[in-house]
Amino acid sequence: LRCAVGDPAPRVRAAAAAAVAQLLEGPATRQYLAAAELRVNPKTGQAVRRNFASLSSTLGDTAVTLHHALVRVIALDPSLSCLPAACRALSTFLDAAPFARLPPELLPNAMAALWKRLQE
Repeated sequence: LRCAVGDPAPRVRAAAAAAVAQLLEGPATRQYLAAAELRVNPKTGQAVRRNFASLSSTLGDTAVTLHHALVRVIALDPSLSCLPAACRALSTFLDAAPFARLPPELLPNAMAALWKRLQE
């Protein structure tokens, strides 16, 4: 994901986003994402951490990080050639992510970034 966010070449960023989309499309990835869970403290809004990190919480952290990176690419990438691949990767993630087990602000943040970019 580092290439999709910070590489100076637009073709590399687009290829990295396309690779992320391909990784998210497989049935095995959907099974792993279905297990993702991130518990959030309602008072602070921060993720609840324990001494032991279960597989579901680790997958939840990974899913939230992936979501933030893809939203960042869509919101801030100056090259329009990267936008279709980033939108495809984000839509594939949104299709596979278990939003009932992840923080509630993920979906509105993604839609707001897409809407803002479409209005430009």
